[in-house]
Amino acid sequence: MEFPLKIFNGKRIRIIAEIPDVLEDDIRLDLNADTLFIFAGKYHKKISLPHHAETIAWKSYGSGILEITLI
Repeated sequence: MEFPLKIFNGKRIRIIAEIPDVLEDDIRLDLNADTLFIFAGKYHKKISLPHHAETIAWKSYGSGILEITLI
């Protein structure tokens, strides 16, 4: 199952995704240069990033909203 998300491109890449009905511990992020994979229970998504990212700088999940910052 997929889910809606928004990508904000700048020096840092910010992603906001709506992923309802999962626990924060069930969310796994895998970053591979210009691709981010999000796995969250029955939900999954492969995201082609607008540019190369080295690391996941920040992530937060609450009320069904996952926020991620990549640098």
